[in-house]
Amino acid sequence: MFQFIAPRLMDLEEGSGTEESDLDLLKKALIIDSHENNKHPSKMENESEEQEHIVMSRNKWSSIVYRRGQKQLTRLFLKEAEHALQLSQNEQDFTVP
Repeated sequence: MFQFIAPRLMDLEEGSGTEESDLDLLKKALIIDSHENNKHPSKMENESEEQEHIVMSRNKWSSIVYRRGQKQLTRLFLKEAEHALQLSQNEQDFTVP
């Protein structure tokens, strides 16, 4: 199980960055509805540059939230698999004469 989960986490991070980079994107996100973006896109971009925000649609924001959640779950499963492996090894150490 451990050998399956560790590469999966690496694949997630190689494709889209770490959990920390996702969190940074979410902190800087300025979420807009598509109709707002069509009305004043240049104004929104100028405002976001001044405030160090990243203008993104709600769909993109949701994708980042989902992606970050996948990374968190994978990391937690990895920790559980490591713990189970360690318990299994400890159990074998006690039962083997």
